[in-house]
Amino acid sequence: MNNYLSNNELLDIKSKCDEYFIDLRRSIFNIYKQNEDIFKILFHKQIKLHHSLLTKSDIDILLKCNIVFINNQYIQSYHRINIFNKFIFLTDFVSNKMNRSFPYIDEGIIQYKHFDKNIVSKLKDKSKINAWDTSTGSANPLIFIYDNFLKFNKNFKIYGTDINYRALIYGKINLLLNNITSNTELILSNIDENLNKNLKFDYIWSNPPFALSPKSDMLHSYGGKFGYEKTILFLEKIKERLSEDGIAQILTYSLGNINSIQIKRIIRKIYNSKFYNIKIEILNEKLWRFNEKKIFKNPMPIENIIIRANDEYYNLEKIKSDDWLRYIKFLKQNNFTHLYYVLITVEKNKNK
Repeated sequence: MNNYLSNNELLDIKSKCDEYFIDLRRSIFNIYKQNEDIFKILFHKQIKLHHSLLTKSDIDILLKCNIVFINNQYIQSYHRINIFNKFIFLTDFVSNKMNRSFPYIDEGIIQYKHFDKNIVSKLKDKSKINAWDTSTGSANPLIFIYDNFLKFNKNFKIYGTDINYRALIYGKINLLLNNITSNTELILSNIDENLNKNLKFDYIWSNPPFALSPKSDMLHSYGGKFGYEKTILFLEKIKERLSEDGIAQILTYSLGNINSIQIKRIIRKIYNSKFYNIKIEILNEKLWRFNEKKIFKNPMPIENIIIRANDEYYNLEKIKSDDWLRYIKFLKQNNFTHLYYVLITVEKNKNK
């Protein structure tokens, strides 16, 4: 049986989530709380399980909402399901489909954890907050932003844009699953092309595609030959869209070495330090995955990206190992030794 649903089938799930989201949410949490190992086998590893391991009521609602299918008494999931605190997120599993919805929520969790007191102090007294999640994907960053805003200011509107139509369908499902029915809008758009031209934003979260590769790569991850070409486009749009007293956070990778990281030079070109306050943090979180595994701490040595040559999920162009080795040599000749995972904070300088 084909376990990859079409976009139209996903839209059907959205309509069912709208009707049954309370029951579906309850069943997902039931499975998670009763046996986390079973949950991970079914919804993370995509391994089929005998139906007797789940309750009939949970199976019934999962089937009704097209979350799972049964074949010869074995149940298997169509979707990866991630849980963080009170939140549930559906995405595609890791696959070799170019248009898949990104299967992880790590970046959204980083937004949630790094939404600090400075941001709250800038936004809490606004009559209305306009916010923009520039690469929302399946909407997990947007949902975390929503939850953060509710804690101090309930008058807000969050716009989530993405170039991946399939990811946005998942985003709409996730909004329903987390009982979010207002204050948000998901828009199919290449960065800000389909946003109102006059919109300015008080808060912007951006996690642009940043994976570097000798050739084009996954829709959601390819950032260019050096990994920052797409990031530059986003940084320029953020500059245009940031309100006078707004604040933006950009999560990305940067080539660099022990003395300098490349993103600092790029930031200086786009944002004049006379008019902007810039903070660049090298994060401790390790995020670089290959074949479903977290294997590298930040920063990651350049040599280690050779693993992508044998990664069936991330090397869709079938780039040969020799091409990767030549690419790594080229990067090292340009004095790049590591990839750094960084969070950039940008705010306008009120004194200028």
